Amino acid sequence: MINPVVQYTVSEQLKNILIATRTNKLRAAGAVTAVAILSDWDFFLLGALSKLGTIFVIFHFAADKHHSSRHKFNLSIHVSLGLALFCGYEPSFLSPVL
Repeated sequence: MINPVVQYTVSEQLKNILIATRTNKLRAAGAVTAVAILSDWDFFLLGALSKLGTIFVIFHFAADKHHSSRHKFNLSIHVSLGLALFCGYEPSFLSPVL
């Protein structure tokens, strides 16, 4: 399955961004050799956000694959997310995360 690969990739990218941001804030405050440490809550939120991102990416590609057989269906990710939430798919996105 591709879900674990996408979830791991999203999780690692979010973790790297969070650590870099916090490390830069610590170094700007004067701690020259400081490195940010993530808490349990940080990892919990990273897991939830990566799961949500994975569901969205997989849903987007599945919808695009399904619709491309009938007609050309090229929406950006932002537009398709808006359509998905407008059409009532928010429980599908949020139920695995919660």
